[in-house]
Amino acid sequence: MSVTIETDLRDILNNLDKRFDRMEQKIDTIQKDVGELKIDVTKLDGKTNGLADKIDGLQKTVDKLSTDVSASNRDISDLKGVKSLIVPGFVAILASLLTFVFRGVNLQ
Repeated sequence: MSVTIETDLRDILNNLDKRFDRMEQKIDTIQKDVGELKIDVTKLDGKTNGLADKIDGLQKTVDKLSTDVSASNRDISDLKGVKSLIVPGFVAILASLLTFVFRGVNLQ
């Protein structure tokens, strides 16, 4: 036994057209989403470039600070040298004054 179903070809084509329209809409939506994603990636890339620039600037600041610390350490070392000269100088002046006092030098 065979069954024959008759349908109008226009009905089938109309259903197919509707499906193609929905598929085109979905493809358009996907293309729009991909476009927005490309924009987001471009923005993100710009931000990472800015971040890299900030890191470079920070590295330069750290290098300069390191140089400044080294210079400060040298200056402190120099001051320690001067400090070691102050004590003997003070002792020499004090010894001279005491010598004048004990010898009874007449300052008139």
